[in-house]
Amino acid sequence: MPKPCFFAALFCCAFSASGASGEPPKLRLGEDVLPVRYSVDLTLIPDEDTFSGVIEIDLDIRKPADVIWLNARSLTIDHANLIASGKTTVAKIQKGGEDFAGFVFSSAAPAGKSKLTAAN
Repeated sequence: MPKPCFFAALFCCAFSASGASGEPPKLRLGEDVLPVRYSVDLTLIPDEDTFSGVIEIDLDIRKPADVIWLNARSLTIDHANLIASGKTTVAKIQKGGEDFAGFVFSSAAPAGKSKLTAAN
């Protein structure tokens, strides 16, 4: 993936929560999960078209969610986890067409402050 696309995607990050259906958003993400702060650690090699890295996103989850959706066009996410209420939960990554990545949890992510970490 060209590097400029990643930065455009990163700064356009938005989130949405979904109930048990787990269906990706159709066009826009909702306001059930809001990003509060981003921390990014990237490894960029000038001669390569790809990169690797980790992003940590502090979230304000407004209502419990089985799935959290992220705008992720042209991003590859290999693994992710959520820290909420002092508990770390591994997320299963679910593709949502070309535009979205879903983070599916074994039990609903609780309302409140949390941290999502995703890496490739």
